[in-house]
Amino acid sequence: MLNIRPEIEESIEHVQVYGDYYENSLELIGLLHNGEISDWRRFLAILRSQMTGFDIFAQQTKYHQESIGAIMDSNAVTVYEKMGDQMICKEYDGIATPEDFPLDDFTSFVVQTHHDHLNNEKLYYSIEKRTCYFLFKAGPYIFCFHLPLLGGWDQFKLQTYQEDILHAILESKGYSYCYFVKKLLGGLSIEG
Repeated sequence: MLNIRPEIEESIEHVQVYGDYYENSLELIGLLHNGEISDWRRFLAILRSQMTGFDIFAQQTKYHQESIGAIMDSNAVTVYEKMGDQMICKEYDGIATPEDFPLDDFTSFVVQTHHDHLNNEKLYYSIEKRTCYFLFKAGPYIFCFHLPLLGGWDQFKLQTYQEDILHAILESKGYSYCYFVKKLLGGLSIEG
């Protein structure tokens, strides 16, 4: 029994993660009525609660990593929808200042993501606000997570580790919910 204890503990952890995913996914689906989200604030609160922080490591040698900083839990998420020639903030959860953007404002991360026809996830950052912004499309919507930076980040360091940060987000538990929302809302927009 003691020889397989690590495998048993790992299995128990997976059961908890999948149980949480199942419960939260059902709640997200429960917020859909006639193909529309009935309570955007609750929908976003569920998503934001799952986008938890993580450390970023630099590989020093084959056997040694060094922590270079961290991304903290998401402190806000916003959702945008194109209406006319604007990207309108439909709703937000957390510490955010809702703002609308004209479609020709290419300084806006939301507008840049909207114009990406590959529908890839995007990562942007603001040194002044000490925040990374993770954006993705889901059907007609653009979601934007605000992820505060922890540690000594500067422009060079963020550019150097931008792919590592994006990869860590795409491998996170929080992204599994983003992927679910992409498929859920993307499917609804195709049917509609």
